[in-house]
Amino acid sequence: MKNRVFAFVFVIFLSGCSTPGTYSMQSGNLALAFIQKTVDSSMPRGTRQVSANGREFYSNYFLPKGSDLINATSKSRRFYAHVQVFGDRRPYKIIVGVVLEARTEPGVYQYVKNDQRIAKALFKRIKHRLAKGREDQNVIDDFRVF
Repeated sequence: MKNRVFAFVFVIFLSGCSTPGTYSMQSGNLALAFIQKTVDSSMPRGTRQVSANGREFYSNYFLPKGSDLINATSKSRRFYAHVQVFGDRRPYKIIVGVVLEARTEPGVYQYVKNDQRIAKALFKRIKHRLAKGREDQNVIDDFRVF
């Protein structure tokens, strides 16, 4: 009986640890600098902010309009992408999420939800670029000290 209760609590704990609408992958044997460069170039409408340690990326605000993304810095609803790189050595864990915000009053935005559809598209784009870069990668790049 005790084991069943523990197993149930453990399953509930694990299910609560995942954020809905985010996607994650392992980087394989890729250099951190290459991952950072790839994520930076993959961000929708460019990168707005990068954390001090270079492991968190925030995209500019955007709205999907057909197949394009338009600037949404001052719109009433806006999206932004948030990509995180975790780990102190290879393989790194990359987590991709897209957040929808809504303006509650002038200049104040509030979280609404994570958007799975846009996050999945961005996840696929980053994954594809990382895989493509692996093919084009020079062996010497892995052994550079700085």
